[in-house]
Amino acid sequence: MVIREAACSDELALDATPPEENTIQPGATLFLKDLQRNGVETEEEIYRITYYGKGRMPGFGENCTPRGQCTFGPRLREDEIRLLAEFVKSQAERGWPNVE
Repeated sequence: MVIREAACSDELALDATPPEENTIQPGATLFLKDLQRNGVETEEEIYRITYYGKGRMPGFGENCTPRGQCTFGPRLREDEIRLLAEFVKSQAERGWPNVE
């Protein structure tokens, strides 16, 4: 799962690699079948991975540790990551329809 973000005032702007593309770790996309195959089946698990990172994907949480696993860029608040996890889970369940 590759996610890049930028926090803009009170809104979350998300710039995510298209769910079918992950050049760093093929097979770790945001499609439901890949999430399930990789043991990521709940919003809580998506939250945990986004907050703390996993493998080569850095964590984006404000208090992410260890430092080497976390992004060097802007961090996200807990409520922003929860909203993002809810969005990812919802979109994955719907097959990632176009979002406008």
